Amino acid sequence: FLFTRTKTEKMLLSVDKQPRGKGANIFALLKLSKKLGAKYVATIDADITTITEEWPKLLLNPLIKKEADFVAPIYTRNRYEGNTTNHFCLPLLYAWFGRKLNQPIGGDFAFNDGFVDYILKQQKNRSSFLYGIDIFLSAHALGGNFQIQETYLGRKIHKPSFNKIIPMFQQVAATIFLVLSKYKNRSIASRVGIEKKSKQRIDSFIREPEPAKVAIFKKYAFQNLQNLAVKNIKKYLGLGPEEIKEMQKSKSLISENEWVRILANVFKYITTHKTSDAIATDIAMTISPFFFLRVLKYFEELNRIKNKDDIDMSIFRQAEELRYLISSNSIPSATIDSQKEKGYTNQQHSSFQTKQKGGKRPMNAKYSVTLTAVPAIPLIQEGDDLGAIILKSASNAGITFEDGDVLVVTSKIVSKAEGRLVSLASVRPSKKALEIARISGKDPRIVELMMSESQILNVEPDLVETLHRLGFICTSGGVDRANTASPEEEKVSLLPVNPDRSAQEISDSIARATGKCVGIVINDSLGIKYRAGSVGLAIGVAAMPALLKGAS
Repeated sequence: FLFTRTKTEKMLLSVDKQPRGKGANIFALLKLSKKLGAKYVATIDADITTITEEWPKLLLNPLIKKEADFVAPIYTRNRYEGNTTNHFCLPLLYAWFGRKLNQPIGGDFAFNDGFVDYILKQQKNRSSFLYGIDIFLSAHALGGNFQIQETYLGRKIHKPSFNKIIPMFQQVAATIFLVLSKYKNRSIASRVGIEKKSKQRIDSFIREPEPAKVAIFKKYAFQNLQNLAVKNIKKYLGLGPEEIKEMQKSKSLISENEWVRILANVFKYITTHKTSDAIATDIAMTISPFFFLRVLKYFEELNRIKNKDDIDMSIFRQAEELRYLISSNSIPSATIDSQKEKGYTNQQHSSFQTKQKGGKRPMNAKYSVTLTAVPAIPLIQEGDDLGAIILKSASNAGITFEDGDVLVVTSKIVSKAEGRLVSLASVRPSKKALEIARISGKDPRIVELMMSESQILNVEPDLVETLHRLGFICTSGGVDRANTASPEEEKVSLLPVNPDRSAQEISDSIARATGKCVGIVINDSLGIKYRAGSVGLAIGVAAMPALLKGAS
């Protein structure tokens, strides 16, 4: 950033004092904007990979044209992203202010100096200096009756936020509860204008959270639920003692209707009680496990929704239902149905028909596999972009990628692109390499490379058995002389340093170009002791589940 040549001076702000976090940086930026006399401020998250040069223009132009005081984004996003927005911030803000703000915690905002003055005067809780900053800005924009405009920025792909959903939600929740309490009984629905039809919010690009991380998240949610004070659940969420006990016992997930009623009771509490920073944090910690169980249930629901538009409809339906309960002043108790089917059961479901005696068992078409070779891949050189080359060759052959496809890439071309070719003329065999070469009959230079890549397990005539640094047993340590160069060059290839990372880079390249989530397998043909020929092994995997099954 600092070394990129630009027409305008750049500044780097580093916040060292506590609390440190995203919000602390934003507040420092706002103070700097006042010092510099800036009329407009735009903020853009640092980890976005799909940003274009149009984003700053789209954010700032409504301010410059005096059409808005505060500009918020609308994105097309992965369906598994935006859970804090979809199930919490969006419905609460809509119920409170009558405005559907699509991305109130998107991070990519723009606002004028009048809004900056207003924000710097507001009470700031600790969470607003952390992940709570985005909802702090957007909720005050609504509550302060500023003119708001939403602008469509297109696709947003960034570092997956599921890994930090727990602290992020708790900080966002504590902040929104405190800010909303400052705008009790204020409805500005009549002053923000008629809403326009939203752009498509759900992308065809799908990246599911890792199953292992989902399992940890689920375990945390239920443990957190068990540790909650029953009096707080009853006071803030409107659940009775028996309902709470039954829920803790049954370990059931939270449906849409149940979640809406919990939110409605929280809404009711904030409007009828004084809410301090400490109380807002207390409510946030109390509602957290219920929110996490709602997200887990939503992940299950996504598996049954095929149409992207239907996902948006379900999200907005949740918000509409909450606003109806609030406006009709008929909030029922948030009864939890503990008898419904529990989420994440071990039951296996299949579309295969049960085979009966004397009958046939037809296979559903979705279980069929079609193999297609990508033709005309050129000779790969060091530094080549494999994703781009594969896409070009596939396109020339009329091959398109779809979500759920799996692309198998030979490790040899990955090694070539990553500069993993070694000239044997540069290798000086050690005494140990010379001894192993004498017994096995192998080239001592190749043996030296085997030793650098692997642990030698066994040496026999015409055989060197190795444990490769990547964790599998093979012959020759993954050192390969075939298809590397012309014979007179005497070059060999070593396996990629990090095949999983290599696979992820190819998957990301395809996703950026096509918007499709394609699984990648880096495959290598390995020799195995006492086995003729070779076996194929997936040494690297990305964007698809992988299973290692140990021998019992």
